[in-house]
Amino acid sequence: MPESSQRPLRIAVISDGATGMCLAENLLTTRTAGERQVFVDLITSRPAPAGLLSTAPAPTGTGTPRLRLIGNVQVGADIELEELHGLYDAVVTPDAPALENTDLATLTGAALASAEITAAVFPERPQDVPPKVLELLAARGVAVTSWQGWPAGRSVSADWAALELAARGVPVCM
Repeated sequence: MPESSQRPLRIAVISDGATGMCLAENLLTTRTAGERQVFVDLITSRPAPAGLLSTAPAPTGTGTPRLRLIGNVQVGADIELEELHGLYDAVVTPDAPALENTDLATLTGAALASAEITAAVFPERPQDVPPKVLELLAARGVAVTSWQGWPAGRSVSADWAALELAARGVPVCM
């Protein structure tokens, strides 16, 4: 097993909006000082945030998917924020009112710095095992939607705000 400083960073982004998707993209494409891989779980209260599920890059089999959507989850009801902090190296809520004027580079840097600090404090966390959040939610009877994508080594740049705006115009039948 590599040194704790080389294990992947696991970051939860709690967001329903374009800011969260953009932050997830930045986290996945920005390398940390130690060139560590970053894995992101996008946790959202909607089953598919504004239809973005179909626009995000799908796995190609050329690498490990590093983005996982966990939808239909209410943080504070289905799972507590403190529990997420115990499962991830960093937990970020980019849509919080206090962060609405924070630029994406600052938010990305703060998330990576927080993850680096947590990873140094908890070096025993498994390297290749995603957080057990899906198992925890299943045990509580929470029906979640889940999807994985964004393989390692693939860079995608999208105007997430424009995609979200366009997706809001598409009718959804349930």
